[in-house]
Amino acid sequence: FPSHDNGHYLNVYHMGLSVVLAPSFMIGQVWAVAGGFPTVGMSFPYHFMYILNAWIFVVLGWYFLRKLLLLFCSEQATFWITFLLLFGTNYLVTSVMMYMLQHGYVFTLVAAFLYYLLRYRKDGRCRFVAPFLLGLIVLIRPSYIVLGLLPILLLYDRKKGIRNWIMQLLPYLLAGFLIQIPQLLYWRFI
Repeated sequence: FPSHDNGHYLNVYHMGLSVVLAPSFMIGQVWAVAGGFPTVGMSFPYHFMYILNAWIFVVLGWYFLRKLLLLFCSEQATFWITFLLLFGTNYLVTSVMMYMLQHGYVFTLVAAFLYYLLRYRKDGRCRFVAPFLLGLIVLIRPSYIVLGLLPILLLYDRKKGIRNWIMQLLPYLLAGFLIQIPQLLYWRFI
């Protein structure tokens, strides 16, 4: 890791994956302490919880992809698309066997983000879910900030005007900034 003038080492990776893995780490920590396992972060309780977390994200990713596809496709087409994606690509292997990679988690979060963005556009419900998910996605992988173009493009309605459009985009700016605060503080004070 590169070091600063003050002698501190800077971890160049973003902390988003740590946020996603934090619940499994904390449960693994409690289990390791209570069960007398080594508390090094990679003993059996941690490993088990990381894999369980990865499986939960696989199931959630499949669930949100299915809900998203049902907005555009028939039940049968949705089944085949999700089936082929799950078993015809390396998604399952990458998500579960290589659970420390961010790909599986980002897939799930992007599917959920797209679903909630389209749901909000359709009926106005769940206004703050998509902005939160977008902020978390960007915290994991900053290059995914390009997904921020989707609300800009999809939420504009000529009939309601620019003021309404800006008011709909404010949660994205607010959530995006608030979720990035820990990363910004880390960069500032390390």
